Amino acid sequence: MERLITRFDVENQVLLESGQGVTIPAGALSESVTIGVRVTAAPALPGHQIMEGVKRMSEALHFSPSGTVFKKEVTLRIGFNGSIASGNQAAIYKFNE
Repeated sequence: MERLITRFDVENQVLLESGQGVTIPAGALSESVTIGVRVTAAPALPGHQIMEGVKRMSEALHFSPSGTVFKKEVTLRIGFNGSIASGNQAAIYKFNE
């Protein structure tokens, strides 16, 4: 899913059908940009292996374009599939490609 953002005075969202994506508040961008969100299969993350003992609980998401700087905090919506066993914790891993 890609969306060209041209209005900066309103909140913008780029969401997949699953509801995952990004919400960009008014004033967070100052120039037009096409924001993209897509599901990426884990093998498409070159050089990144899931560490021993770590279980992936959601799809891997790719946000673009790389290097976008926001003037305000944006909200990422990331799905979660499953439950966390007692004694374990959830974590989010980020890769800069």
